[in-house]
Parts: sequence; C-alpha cells; structure tokens
Amino acid sequence: MQANPINIGSDVVIGHVGYIHGATIGDSCPNVVCATIMNNARIGKGCVIGAHALVTEDMDIPDYSMVLGSPAKITKTLPPEIIDRIQKGVKVYMHEALNYLNS
Repeated sequence: MQANPINIGSDVVIGHVGYIHGATIGDSCPNVVCATIMNNARIGKGCVIGAHALVTEDMDIPDYSMVLGSPAKITKTLPPEIIDRIQKGVKVYMHEALNYLNS
C-alpha cells in the first residue's frame, strides 16, 4: 500500500471539521469548513471549497475555482476582484489567529 502524503500550501485555512486525506492543497485557499478532501485530490491555488463538499479521490481542481457539493463539482472560476478579496481575508484571518495564540 502506497502512502498518500498531505501537502498544504501557505495561507491555507482548514476550517471547522475539515478532513484532508492524502491530498494537495495550493496556496491561499481560504476555507475548508466541514469539507472532506480524499486521497490524491489536487486543489489549485486560491480555490474556495464550499461547506460539506466531498472532493473525491484523484479530483484535479484548477487554480481559482469555486467547488461545491457532494460529490464536489467545479461551479465557476473566480474573477480577479473576488480573488483579491479572498487573499486579503485570509491574511486578516491569519493575523487574528496569531493574535489569539500570542495573548
């Protein structure tokens, strides 16, 4: 049996009850809330994974995609203004988390 490593990029927020099984998540993914990401799934940079999404085994999600559903489906490519807002939001979230940990 071959191991499936977990690779998580920078500025990724794994939200409440997010499950990652041997998958790769690109940089700046803002929120994986109650989502399940299965073995060998590849999530590109800046993707939004909707709550309770089931990203199936071997699914390849391109950069800046919105993914919803169970099983997950790519619903759209995010426009530049949304990508910018998401990246700013991730930075604020990370800053607040560090403040909390350091208090």
